[in-house]
Amino acid sequence: IISSGLIIILLSFLLYFLWNISDNTRKNVSLNRQILSREKESDGCSDQPGSDYFDYEILNLGGCYTIGTPDAPVTIVLFSDFECPFCHRFISDVLPEIREKYVTSGKVKIIFTNYPLRSHRTAFERSRVFLSIREYYTGDDLLERFSALKNKNIEFDEKYFKGICSEFDLDYEDLITTYNSGEILNQLWEEYDNAVTASVSSVPTLLVNETRLKGSQSFSEISRVIDDELAFAERRIVYDDLQREMGNGTVFLDVRTEKEFLNGTIPGAVNLDYLEKDTFIRGLIEYPRSQRFVVFCQSGKRAKKAFMTMNSLGFKNALYYKGSYADYSVKAVNN
Repeated sequence: IISSGLIIILLSFLLYFLWNISDNTRKNVSLNRQILSREKESDGCSDQPGSDYFDYEILNLGGCYTIGTPDAPVTIVLFSDFECPFCHRFISDVLPEIREKYVTSGKVKIIFTNYPLRSHRTAFERSRVFLSIREYYTGDDLLERFSALKNKNIEFDEKYFKGICSEFDLDYEDLITTYNSGEILNQLWEEYDNAVTASVSSVPTLLVNETRLKGSQSFSEISRVIDDELAFAERRIVYDDLQREMGNGTVFLDVRTEKEFLNGTIPGAVNLDYLEKDTFIRGLIEYPRSQRFVVFCQSGKRAKKAFMTMNSLGFKNALYYKGSYADYSVKAVNN
């Protein structure tokens, strides 16, 4: 005779098991609905190049697959879909060149973020498989190897998963358990949410630091942006560097609006509003090209664009204050 206490325990385990299955199913359905809703606003796969700016540091990238040195001065965030032919072409043709020229030397790290499109039948499940393999496979060529696998007419059955295990030397039971886990769905949700936060409208999309590159981009174009970012990184300073620049002829250039400038700025700074492009450039050319500047704005975005403009105009001694005035106003009070 089974005691009532044992029955309660068994029922509790059964309910817990059913709840976990139901919870994972809800997450799966919710993620698919979110993908479908978001895709209505997107361009899907695209080979049409374009660019703009976005601050990648607000994204939750800690759990994403990463290639390269953690403290590399340039970060590339790649939003991709494993069924997209343009994504596949980028991973197979362009990524190896970026690896060879920049990643191996510690200049660039690459963060891969899954963005499976609903219109691609296998994309969502392939992303789950990729994330599951990553839990066990330690090689740094996972992205290229997985992308190179057959991506049409896939059935996610026992034969497929055993083939994956053979390809990557994995244990079948371990892979299946991980694939069906809530942790994988949670990670895929976070990666998809990164794409939504970054307003990614098509794949492939790259963020090279704050510069967004959309569609199929050649290695030469990506290389040009990386080289600009590397030059920019060498001219970037933080709050502790400001004191040595004060009083030695360096011009502190506030590129915010006049209203922002009048509400408070770094002592001794001059104001040239970057948003008033003609006025900004006319003000700049009054200075010799050898003039040393510290460029800043409210949060750093306008200052970076201004710095790039100044660099293209021949002002090679400009420095960029990474924290900008928001950082300064807090730290100056506390020091």
